[in-house]
This record gives sequence, structure tokens and C-alpha cells, in this order.
Amino acid sequence: MIQFPVYNDVDYVQTIVLDGKSYNAWMQWNGRDESWRMALGLSGEDYRCRFKITNGVDLLAPYRAYEDTPDGVIICIDSEKYSGRVDKAGMINGRFILLYLTQDEYATLKG
Repeated sequence: MIQFPVYNDVDYVQTIVLDGKSYNAWMQWNGRDESWRMALGLSGEDYRCRFKITNGVDLLAPYRAYEDTPDGVIICIDSEKYSGRVDKAGMINGRFILLYLTQDEYATLKG
């Protein structure tokens, strides 16, 4: 399990290693939609996956057919409620936790 670092900023890129490969993760707050978005791609290449960060779902599921998609799952977990909306302050202050899990870890989490 890998926890994505979250910074006190609304637009930033970070490099993170998933499954032994280096990826760039671009985090961006969309003020009009009041939602966080992430773009993910191999470092030095175009972003292959782009999604709205939603609580409790496998955010990489729609991208499984792409060769460069990590094998695991990116999931956002609400530490206070079962199904809270991922808001700006909640992501920055740590209420929402963005994780990368292997498929086995995800299966265990789901029970």
C-alpha cells in the first residue's frame, strides 16, 4: 500500500513509483465542479489516465486495457464517513486519503 502525498496546493505534479515504474501524478482542484482531478502517466510521457477523484471506487478501472496502467488500484478513502464528497479542504487536511493498493490488498479491503 502506498499513500499519495497531498500538498497544500491546488495544482501540482508529483512523481511516484507504482509497480516498480515511475509515474507522474498531476493533482488539480477544479473550482467550478468543486472536485479534485488526477492525471496519471509514465514519467516523461503523456498522461494516459485522467479522472475525477471519487470516494470508495477503483479509479483506474476504466483504464485497465491500456498497457501503461498500473496493475493495482487507486482509491480514495474517507476517514470520517462511509461516502463523503471529496472536497478541497478535506483532501488537504487529511480527511480523505488517496491510496495505491495491489489487487490483493484491495480484495482484502473489500472483504
